Amino acid sequence: MALAPTLLEQARDRGLRFQGALGQADPACVAKLVRSPNGTDVVTKFLSSNPAAASMLVSALLPEVPSLASHPYGAGVISELFCHCQDLKLGPAVNALSSCLKGSLLRLTKDRFGCRVVQAALREALPEFQQSFTSELKGQVLCLSLHLHANFVLQKCIELLEPRVGVFLVEELKDHAVTVAVHVYGCRVLQRLIEHCSREPQLIELVDSLLGNTDNVEKLLKDLFGSNVLRALLVHGTTSHVKAILDVLGTNVLKFAKHKHASLVFERCLEVSSSCEELRLPRKQLMAQLIQSNLSGKAPLSQVLLDRFGNYLAQRVIQCCCGNEEEMILKLLASSWPKLQRSPVGRHIMVAATRRFGRNLQEIMKKGT
Repeated sequence: MALAPTLLEQARDRGLRFQGALGQADPACVAKLVRSPNGTDVVTKFLSSNPAAASMLVSALLPEVPSLASHPYGAGVISELFCHCQDLKLGPAVNALSSCLKGSLLRLTKDRFGCRVVQAALREALPEFQQSFTSELKGQVLCLSLHLHANFVLQKCIELLEPRVGVFLVEELKDHAVTVAVHVYGCRVLQRLIEHCSREPQLIELVDSLLGNTDNVEKLLKDLFGSNVLRALLVHGTTSHVKAILDVLGTNVLKFAKHKHASLVFERCLEVSSSCEELRLPRKQLMAQLIQSNLSGKAPLSQVLLDRFGNYLAQRVIQCCCGNEEEMILKLLASSWPKLQRSPVGRHIMVAATRRFGRNLQEIMKKGT
């Protein structure tokens, strides 16, 4: 308990020293204080009570900005300054901070702490800073998209800047699309590009090359990260992109329906294609492959009802079926009803079927069996 007053006194002392150093225009002392573990808190409290002092603080720190931006504690202070100056509409101060980062953007983008400062600078996104950002990162996009810290900067760039600015990323990734799509960090960058630049000709060209090869699509379907890229494409891509994925799923519906990652893409495909007139025929063909008996005499859908991954797809099929598909699915469910009743997984199928076909479904199933 005796420790609390001591900590309060220390915090108050730091605040007073910070205010005194700023008042005396002592940049060295200010820079030293913001590098302390409590530097961000001190600056935040100081600026909240002295909003007009923001420009003065920026001026005092300008010589130290490049080194502070990659400092464990200083980086938080610089990020806070960007946000504070932006809220106060202090354009010249934001411009001055951004200018100090030029020449160090590649280094900071790959730095654990610096990447956050670059993201804060991108939020302001002055045209001059955008130009510096793209020129300094030119030729390094592939490396940065696969980087632990830099991928977050690229994502923020895509989210905040105009789609035409993100095109420079696409140009450097187009020959490495598969590599990026199956990478733990790269897939995130590719997803953001798909979400925000989906109508840019360069991105459409990249996706066309990615989906133009059946082996590539199958690799992405079965990959933890690649499957996420395909799901983003199903939502934001063109109709031809969705059809390309549907076509590959149709080459072996049972294999993909039982696969941990591919089954998730399969689900999203049925969801997206059900509401699109242009995809009615390929969707109908895919559903037919699922619910019609194959050479073994069994419909693939009946073989995935109790599968640990396929059962989720089966629930989606029940939800999305229409027309003649309903009757065929009811017959499949009737033949599997006793097994469904005995299985915890099967009960999920029964609940989905009851929601879709009504509360008298169990009576219908009993008569069918």
